[in-house]
Amino acid sequence: MSQEHRSEDDFDIDAELSPFYEFMSNIRSAHPPEKFWRKISILLDPRSEYHQRLIHLLNEIQLKVMNDVRKSHDPAFIITQNMFMEDVIGFRYFNWGLSSYDLISSVFLIMSAEKFLQSIANSINAKGCNFRLMGNRCFLDVLHTTKQLARASSKVYEDVHISVMVIGLNDYFQEKEKFDKQWKNGCFDLSDYPILSNAEVLLSKEEVEESFKAYMETDFSTIYYLDNLRQLVSFTQTFTVHIALQESENMCEMLARERLYMPMQSNDSPQ
Repeated sequence: MSQEHRSEDDFDIDAELSPFYEFMSNIRSAHPPEKFWRKISILLDPRSEYHQRLIHLLNEIQLKVMNDVRKSHDPAFIITQNMFMEDVIGFRYFNWGLSSYDLISSVFLIMSAEKFLQSIANSINAKGCNFRLMGNRCFLDVLHTTKQLARASSKVYEDVHISVMVIGLNDYFQEKEKFDKQWKNGCFDLSDYPILSNAEVLLSKEEVEESFKAYMETDFSTIYYLDNLRQLVSFTQTFTVHIALQESENMCEMLARERLYMPMQSNDSPQ
């Protein structure tokens, strides 16, 4: 609303709320997201085939948003430990009481394009295909197993949100497009197509999308198609900032509620 269209009542309301605005500003200044980001760690499993490359990229790619915020006495940004599954990324928050808890509500599951497509093929074929990488497991089986193991490892019963990070799916479709052209010309050799050979299955984009129509009706996990691990690392780092923003907002809201509620208590107390 422009200044010339504001009424006297508007200015009166602003004057009444001014102390509250100042209070909220002071709270946010005292509890910025950077303060909470310092207490967040990324959990990686050393058994994962991606472990060393993820460590290298996490150390190589600087998170400019939070540059130079972390202190030497803060928890390590990267923690290596055996997880409930090999190819998952977890997040741990160390609160100010020196205790910690894993953010079980958010788990990243890393799947190569080959594993992902094999699980989709098993979803399409009810009998399963007994692949080298995925056996007969379909995509929903993988998700449900991940959720069950995550709950069991943390001994919680809340819902677990799985973000599936599929690496290299575009490369698969590019290889398949080239192979399809050669197929039309009578060439059937897969040796020049390492991703197709490793995937052991030929699926079109349409077949993959069709498979997800039924999937989306039964599970509300999120799937991201990433070109490489560098994108995964950037996504993971950005997610730690999201956690910090949420923790900061939760703290500010809690303190604001206390401030608003405590005067009411004192006014209602017996004289």
